[in-house]
Amino acid sequence: MKRWLLGLFCLLLSGAALAAGPRAVRERVQASMLVTGSITVAPDGGMKSYVLDHPEQLPAPVVTLIAQNAPRWRFQPVIRDRVAVSAKAPMSLRIVASDVDMRHWRTVLARAALNATRHWTFVPPTSGPDAAKSSWLVRVPITFHLSERGHPEAVEKYGSWHAYVPGPRNTPPWMHERSSSGSADALATGGVAEVGKGLRLITPLNGA
Repeated sequence: MKRWLLGLFCLLLSGAALAAGPRAVRERVQASMLVTGSITVAPDGGMKSYVLDHPEQLPAPVVTLIAQNAPRWRFQPVIRDRVAVSAKAPMSLRIVASDVDMRHWRTVLARAALNATRHWTFVPPTSGPDAAKSSWLVRVPITFHLSERGHPEAVEKYGSWHAYVPGPRNTPPWMHERSSSGSADALATGGVAEVGKGLRLITPLNGA
């Protein structure tokens, strides 16, 4: 079971990160999901039952996570007229993915990307100096689109902003340092770029 951090009735505060590098930003950014429903507490404070709102729209691991943890929840007994009674109340959970989960999902996405590329076909060059090569080293961008179950995928509009946090960069051991320059994040969807070819920028992008 993947490890998640479970937050109950969380209050999230946002703030600006000044002069923080990518690593510092990654350490502060968390993936989270708000889950609502209702809960019934037994007279002794134990969890009697709970209901999630729209469970069919939640990822299966989240539903399983709550099901495994909810039976162990304990609450202060509700006293009415000096007698402990059952109580029902709205429930709000914020599920927070830890960095352990981030590493797990990076592995899952990497495996999915590799499995997909095994079914791809490319048109190799038939003329020019590269036609005689036995193999070609290229960069191909792979984009994952995540959408809620039962909801249509959102259409990305050109020129719009997207949330972006630079993740760790892993370079294959067989890739030379000279050919690993440049940012794969800037490749356009559907494009193929041969490594080590094309213009090489020697000044900062801001012109300084």
